[in-house]
Amino acid sequence: PRGAVIQAAYHYGGGEEGRLGIGTIRKGPNLPAGVKVFNPVPTWGGSRAETVTEAEKRIPASLRNRDRLVSLRDYKEILGNVPGVDIGRAEVLPLVHPGQPDQNSEGVVSVLVIPARDPRQPDAPSPDPLFLQAVCDYLAPRRILTTELHVVGPVYVQVWLSVSINVIPGYDTGPVREAVRRAILAFLSPLRGGFEGNGWALEKAVEAPEIAAAAARVTGVAKVNELLIGDA
Repeated sequence: PRGAVIQAAYHYGGGEEGRLGIGTIRKGPNLPAGVKVFNPVPTWGGSRAETVTEAEKRIPASLRNRDRLVSLRDYKEILGNVPGVDIGRAEVLPLVHPGQPDQNSEGVVSVLVIPARDPRQPDAPSPDPLFLQAVCDYLAPRRILTTELHVVGPVYVQVWLSVSINVIPGYDTGPVREAVRRAILAFLSPLRGGFEGNGWALEKAVEAPEIAAAAARVTGVAKVNELLIGDA
């Protein structure tokens, strides 16, 4: 009827430039007169085109896994090809059921994914339902028929830290304190944390000596006096 609201869902190319925020789409060159458009949710899923060099690098893996999820290596290689999402980190957990993590579950594989970016909480990125669905839709037809596949996001444990430092004479205290704060956040990052920079290890406890070592490496820090850790 006249004046009714029509909801349309569609796929349209354009790469990363097609990722638009809420309310960005206001017009269309082919719309009939009097028809107005508005996007109540952000558009998502667009990704840049693969280069020839990148495609050539994928050839050995494609020949090896035949686009089938059998081994742990297959999962890691095929996860790197999921279109429309930027996966910052993926962990393949065989025999792990999200609802029963403390026991082995035969025939079950859980894939934990963390987005490369999350503007809502950049220090603790979590995938939204669309992100998880995109990964699941890509992996499901490639799994072994008898495999029960789950795609999940991380569950973060909040902690609070209190660090006391001495600043080397000649350095401004404020910038050094801020640099220590950033260094600790980076060290605990799920994407680039840890001493090797591969992301904070799963289920690893936060230990005061390691945090103190990360703080002590900051330029301008003379000494770490005391460090307190507690549950948030």
